[in-house]
Amino acid sequence: MNLTHVFKIFLLLGMLLFLITCRSKVEVVKSKESTASTIDSATQPQSPPPETAFQIVSLKVTPVDARCPVGGSFTFNALGVYDNGSSVMLGSELVWSISSGNKGLVSIDAKKQSTFLCSKPGVASIEATLENGVTAAVSLTVFDKVLKSVVVTPATKITNIGQTVDFEANGVYEDNSTASITSITKWKSSAPLIAGIDETGKMTAVSSGAVVITGSVGNINGSADVTVLPATLTGINITPENLPIASGLSRQLVATGTFADSSTSVITDSVVFSSSNLVVGTISTEGSTKGLFSALTPGTTVITATKGDISESTTMTVTAASLVSMIVTITQTELLTFASRQCTAMGTFSDGSVVDITGSVAWSSNNSGAATVSNSTPTKGLVSANAAGVSRIS
Repeated sequence: MNLTHVFKIFLLLGMLLFLITCRSKVEVVKSKESTASTIDSATQPQSPPPETAFQIVSLKVTPVDARCPVGGSFTFNALGVYDNGSSVMLGSELVWSISSGNKGLVSIDAKKQSTFLCSKPGVASIEATLENGVTAAVSLTVFDKVLKSVVVTPATKITNIGQTVDFEANGVYEDNSTASITSITKWKSSAPLIAGIDETGKMTAVSSGAVVITGSVGNINGSADVTVLPATLTGINITPENLPIASGLSRQLVATGTFADSSTSVITDSVVFSSSNLVVGTISTEGSTKGLFSALTPGTTVITATKGDISESTTMTVTAASLVSMIVTITQTELLTFASRQCTAMGTFSDGSVVDITGSVAWSSNNSGAATVSNSTPTKGLVSANAAGVSRIS
């Protein structure tokens, strides 16, 4: 073999290596009712696109035989079952219909298609239909019996200031049958300054004390006893703490409050944040980005979260490290239509550190018709499958 042949072989190998690149892509594959997405990269095994797409082949609407009192309402749940055995909860994808002879008995709630308003005694035949023609039939029995008592649940509740409680009402009828009557129940609080309750049965605790919540249908009443405890804040914890961050990046800080009853809750929205060195880094103090730390120049700054006379601090160290490389991964490579999955961007820096930079990078999709990706805090990097197609997320 002469030198000319050797040179040609090396030239071909060089061209082949140049064409090999690492890409991340989201592939959305749909057959009428579902979508799948695939990501391949140098960091995880490649998954070939499925030869056959998923399709919803049956519907499960529950309950099959429902009961509802005159003047009440009832909501059905619908599950779509795919040909691969998986399932998904359905909503606006379904078209609901009432048998022509039963339209005087029930009607469809304009606010929610799977909810039916019960008007006259009788049995109504109802059908749910998917775009591909798959259907499921159920029945709704509307009864007009004498209400004997109203049972409010929970019957007793201990809660803290600022917390909410959802109450429900069940009716017990003369034949001892029961049905949910929350939608036709009128709610009242014995002490609105302690805890108020709205027309849906949601109570909000305002100040400490005892209150009686009453649910009424006509002249039939049921009640629940509520005790509201003072939510005394005893401590604040800021996370993550003391983690170095490269200049130019941002990181979301979370403030968690500990209360006198040992309960904890996230209080990021209600604390006041401050930075001791605005040259090194700033922290957002309002809106949806509250608690977002932005690293500006190398150095240290103390971030403090304060609520009343309780405060806690953490030191943020900003480094001069520069981004060397980045890898994008996704929690699942195949997405059904309307599903969403989180993308994560991990950056490797010049100091050898590997940091989650999902919230600091700008995300984009080259085919928003198939899939979109969020660029807003706190859902940055969240991919949503919209329709059949292929979209590369970067």
